Amino acid sequence: MAKVPYGITGPFIGRVGNTIGYMLNGVNVIRSIGDVRGEKTPLQLANHQRMSLISSLSTAIQEFLKFGFQSVAAPGKQGPTNHSISINKEVAVKGVYPNQETDFTKLIVAQGPIPGPKDPVVKVVENQLEFQWKADLKAEGADKSDQVMLLAYFPQSKKSIILPSGARRTAEKETLEIPAFDQDTVIETYIAFVADDRMNASNSVYLGQVIIKSATDIKEMKLNAHLKAIENQPTRLEVLEEGEIPLPKPEKFDQGYSDLFHFASGYQPQTERMRILSPLLKQFKDIIEVGFAGGDKRTTARNKAVSRNINTAIGGDGIYNLYYPALIFSAGKRESAWATKLTLSPERALNVKWDVPKTTKMTVIGHDEVHFVIYNSTQNLRTGNYGDVRREDLSAQISVSADPGDILYCWMFFLSPDRKSASNSDYLGCIEML
Repeated sequence: MAKVPYGITGPFIGRVGNTIGYMLNGVNVIRSIGDVRGEKTPLQLANHQRMSLISSLSTAIQEFLKFGFQSVAAPGKQGPTNHSISINKEVAVKGVYPNQETDFTKLIVAQGPIPGPKDPVVKVVENQLEFQWKADLKAEGADKSDQVMLLAYFPQSKKSIILPSGARRTAEKETLEIPAFDQDTVIETYIAFVADDRMNASNSVYLGQVIIKSATDIKEMKLNAHLKAIENQPTRLEVLEEGEIPLPKPEKFDQGYSDLFHFASGYQPQTERMRILSPLLKQFKDIIEVGFAGGDKRTTARNKAVSRNINTAIGGDGIYNLYYPALIFSAGKRESAWATKLTLSPERALNVKWDVPKTTKMTVIGHDEVHFVIYNSTQNLRTGNYGDVRREDLSAQISVSADPGDILYCWMFFLSPDRKSASNSDYLGCIEML
């Protein structure tokens, strides 16, 4: 059944016979459904397999594609995800049906006129992927305000970690935090630049495949190195200059994960995940109410938060735990935070800084409320106090009540003055209290 919500001369939405009408990027699209008879040909089967491979991958990285293909996806006809499917099913699939597979070396995740990163490289440093490049400001079209976009795709789990607005081109370095794994894990890595107004991007560059050793192997390697260092160096006390504090970065192999919970109750997996997720979301009920207020009015903010988090932020097969960096506390189309930085002050307060594109109209979004989410995973409680902070302030200091050694996870998002529009929440990182 089709509907005509805009009158007889307006677009129709739904199905009438073999004709379907729908809205795509603000344009009414009408298509007919063909009557396919007989067995599919080998060419059709091969095309369907290519479509399936690239479609599932494009869905997993659509946040990256949104800016990577902003300037090349046909306005009103083809969104970034569909554009990715249309080009990559032809160039980024190798093999012969039925043994076709994704060719990650040829995968394109960004296109545009901006000069790309020069001589980019990636390496593993502790629990992070460290990306480096040369700014190359002499290249035509290069701007020091361009920001780096980073993508780490995990083909084994078909998930991704994305940084859509990282450091400026001139920083020549950015990191992407990755979780610890119980087994050796393959990561496909990509880099590109996005313009300050997010309307143009550079062509993406494939940096290669990175293999992360399992957490058990890493722990053993570090322990052996530590024992060797102790043997070769005399015991001494480290003296710090007045006012100097160590880098507030926890040295934990399970950084980012909650404790493991083994449930042998026989409940369905979704029920087990809810038993982990619900107590945490309950602590931030008021935050979720504003963070998920927009969008579909047929369901509650809590249900929206559960839907966004239950599968992406909780893993396990019989043994479940939360992956804090993947937690989402708000969702919306408001401008997100750019170039965030989280540090610990000598007074044991959290300092947060952020940036805005130079093309941003601060008169429009400058008065947005800033909401912080601070969770003490060691004590399993919500913490943090901050004043009336606005987007235009570009920084905030948050006083927290925590004991030395406590691990704090931090997020932030923006809310419009009328409280009707929120940004997606951004994970700021975690800090070990001193």
